[in-house]
Formats: sequence, C-alpha cells, structure tokens
Amino acid sequence: MPTIIGSITNLLNSLANLLTWWVIISPWDEAVRVRLGKHLKVLQGGLHLRIPFIDIIYRQSIRLRILHLNTQTTITKDGKALTIGGTVGYSIVDILRLYQTLHNAQDTLMNLASATIAQCIHERDAVELSPRVIGDMASQQLNFEQYGLASAGVKITDFAIVKSYRLIQDQRSSYTTGIDTTMPL
Repeated sequence: MPTIIGSITNLLNSLANLLTWWVIISPWDEAVRVRLGKHLKVLQGGLHLRIPFIDIIYRQSIRLRILHLNTQTTITKDGKALTIGGTVGYSIVDILRLYQTLHNAQDTLMNLASATIAQCIHERDAVELSPRVIGDMASQQLNFEQYGLASAGVKITDFAIVKSYRLIQDQRSSYTTGIDTTMPL
C-alpha cells in the first residue's frame, strides 16, 4: 500500500513540475534556458519565467569544484617510475560556453589533467620533480578558459618514485586456454 501512495505522490509532483511557469535559480547557481530547442539564454540567480513544454532549464553550481585524479604511474625522462595522484580544481565562469564545448566536464577535465601531469613528468628527470613543481607546471599548461571554466589549479596528493612490476596476463590466458590469441580465428 505505501508504494502505491508513493507512486501517486511522485506522479502528482511530476505533473506539478511540468505545469510550473517559473524557476528559481540560487545565487550560487547559473542556468541555461533552451527555448524551442534553439534559443539560449543564461539565467542568473533569481526568479525566471519558464514556459512548460517549451523551455528546458540546465542548472549548475558555479562554486569551486575539486576532482580527485586517479593514481597513475608514469616514467620520468631518466627512466624512473613515478606513481602520482592529485586533485584538480575549477569553477564555472561562462556556463553557456561550458554547455557548447563539453559533454561531460568532469571526465574531460580529469583526463586532460592526468595527461598533462604525465607529460610534465615524462619531460623531466626525477631529481627535478617534486609535488609542488609538478602541480605548478600542470596548472600553467592547462587551459580551462576555452571551456568557460576558471582553473583553481592542480595539487599533487600522492608522490612516490618506486619500482614497478607488470604482469603480462594476455600471454598467461592463451597458455591456460590453449587458444593462440595472436592468430585470427
């Protein structure tokens, strides 16, 4: 019985949202209103008209965001393995440009930052590198402005020069299954 009442309540709330003629944007948010699928308008904090079935509202917080970067192992110019992890900070300064340039901002920024960090490490010897040096170099090279974002920079949280060992599992699986994976079937 409670699931039926909950379902009816959800249905009524959805219908009420469909027929709401306004949207309230918080002071720390911005939004893009798309009217009839082609007319764009940036909405700042406050009360705004929304025509049901005609307007679609995309709302985003414009406050500072911090993304955790996956730990990666890369090789320095002098051949030493460096395991590194960090964070990248950004905030939205032009929401319209953000929506026109990136589909998934978080994944894109994480990948760009990780690639930039790896490039900075690969171009230098291990003795030249420290968490601060890598963070500063990566922050200078990243250009988030082209996506409507302001960069707060890259901070390195994990830093270790270590020996790395890799297991080659493709060859192991071909021996155990008796199937030659190098030849087409």
